[in-house]
Amino acid sequence: MRWVLIGLIILLLVAVGVAALLHQTGRGAVAHVDPATAIPKSTPNWALALPMESATKQFKTHDTPIFETSPAALMAALDKIALAEPRTTRARAGDDPLWRSYIQRSRFFRFPDYISVKAVAIETQAGPRASLIIYSRSVYGLSDLGVNAKRLERWLTQLRAVAPVSAPRPASD
Repeated sequence: MRWVLIGLIILLLVAVGVAALLHQTGRGAVAHVDPATAIPKSTPNWALALPMESATKQFKTHDTPIFETSPAALMAALDKIALAEPRTTRARAGDDPLWRSYIQRSRFFRFPDYISVKAVAIETQAGPRASLIIYSRSVYGLSDLGVNAKRLERWLTQLRAVAPVSAPRPASD
């Protein structure tokens, strides 16, 4: 019985090691999805932020403000914020400089979360502006205990501190 238990523990450790190895770099297509067209998983372990003035999307969990800057400048600012976070790396930049993906790992078990970001141009009466579409999701588990939503809120708060935000239009009656 003792040897069976030892064998099961070794098998479990090997399985966890293989899973960690497969997701160590996370540089595959799974991490880099277009947040504008992504359909969130059925499990509640993700958050999706869309521009404030966009049409309401079924899966939207957060609003991203309209920034008084270009999409390229906005993406550069977000890239600095994302890469300054602990255990965060760029998963893949791709060919589009306005679309990036990141991997942020949990502190103890190093479970990966994928964050895909796209800067978009927004035409306003005041001229061209920019906003973001951000899709943050856990790779493992059924619940993220609010980690993805908190990440979006933290990144957007930091972004508001470095990029001017356009005043929202008054709601029409």
